[in-house]
Amino acid sequence: MNIFAFLLSFLLLSLRTTTTTAQTTIYPPEGEGDGNVIVLDTYNDFENQVLKNDFIWMIQFYDSSKHRSSLKTLAPMYMQVSQVVKGLFNLGAVDLATEEGKRIASDYAADDDNANNDKPKIIILTENKKNPVETFVAEDSLQPQEILGKLTKYASTLLSQRLGGEPPHLVDNANDYEKRGEKARSSSDTSSSSSSSGKRSTAFTRLKGSDFDDKVLNSPQVVLVAFTAAWCGHCKKLEPEFKQAGKSLAGEDVLLAWVDAEQEPDLARTYGVQGFPTIKLFPGGGRGTKTAEDAKDFRHERTAQGIVEGVLEEVGKSGVPKEIPELTSMALLKDECQGTNHICVIAALPHILDSGADGRNKYRDLVSSVSKSFKGIGAFSFMWFEGGSQPGLLKAFDLTFGFPALVAFSMDRQAFAVFHGSFSEKKISAFLHGITTGRQKTTQIDSVPEISTVEPWDGQDGAPVEEEFDLSDFFDEGEL
Repeated sequence: MNIFAFLLSFLLLSLRTTTTTAQTTIYPPEGEGDGNVIVLDTYNDFENQVLKNDFIWMIQFYDSSKHRSSLKTLAPMYMQVSQVVKGLFNLGAVDLATEEGKRIASDYAADDDNANNDKPKIIILTENKKNPVETFVAEDSLQPQEILGKLTKYASTLLSQRLGGEPPHLVDNANDYEKRGEKARSSSDTSSSSSSSGKRSTAFTRLKGSDFDDKVLNSPQVVLVAFTAAWCGHCKKLEPEFKQAGKSLAGEDVLLAWVDAEQEPDLARTYGVQGFPTIKLFPGGGRGTKTAEDAKDFRHERTAQGIVEGVLEEVGKSGVPKEIPELTSMALLKDECQGTNHICVIAALPHILDSGADGRNKYRDLVSSVSKSFKGIGAFSFMWFEGGSQPGLLKAFDLTFGFPALVAFSMDRQAFAVFHGSFSEKKISAFLHGITTGRQKTTQIDSVPEISTVEPWDGQDGAPVEEEFDLSDFFDEGEL
């Protein structure tokens, strides 16, 4: 994909805890049974619910008389996904065995070839409900992760279009990037590569044996190492996926290392490399605490999406938590917020005298928890500042209703959206999901807000400023 499979980590975790039970019908009416699949029985239903709706839709066209064998596995999985994405995307179903179903399908050529096909077809509709962005056959091998990946990919595409630009990272390699004239993150092959603002542009690096201990065993980062060979066809197929995942994980404290095992035979022997590519995952931890025995085989799919998911899963288990930075200067704003189609989420927290250190840390922890739901989404970064310390930013975004407050800002598109609601993890996440799906409206801004240079918070409670004044200023002579 991809704009880094935003939401995927959250949705996949939800998927693991979601189950469905056997149904007496293929897709029960909405509100009955386990799933949230919307059954579209008539063209009028389809017109009112789909064509006049701003949601992203996935529509499955099935024939209840011909596709029963396929539907035994597809229907429960489809219903399971519908539970996970409820409120974010809509999943619908149309029966081609009915005349109304055929009428709906004819608008999308979804009934073509189905007479000789024992598999349902699925379409995805985004902005233009008359033209699907994708049509595919629901093969028996279709997995819920694939459906979630497709939905989130097109949500990110729609977001970028509504912000006025091409979607980032929806291409397979750097050559396609150059053809589009993108000015997005560099495709350099080193982990130290960075934009002009100093921000790392990729987590991908080529590693030699002399650097291995320092970069892998002595590093607190989660590290994924691919042992490869120059002649290996599977390695050539893996490399662009690995690089794409590196771009997606640029903002995370991780490293994706590419090792030519033929040039590093000692490393290959140490890690039991017997075929190519061999991928090993090293957990995070304190410096100097990891050994070769800590390496484990990478079990996720060898796609950019699968690599991102697997690495972020390990980050959640053993990675070093990333602290949300405080906005203290214009340089820091540019470092965190520059980049094509990048969205910077900025929280304005109450004055330290109003919240105290404990209260401020609770707000910071809340923002940090929200950021974890958007891990692997290269389009997002998070910051905070003390409300009164940045008057230029408050004025530019019209944050006049008190603190805490929160704004999502795209520097390159000069557009923003202000969060209105209770300052909770659930509400803020819903607000940001609204941005990614295009439901949250944005406002244009003429220029980047002026940022004051301030001292960072010292982590302590604030001390009230005591003013000294002369009592003689308030009394006449002789009254004291």
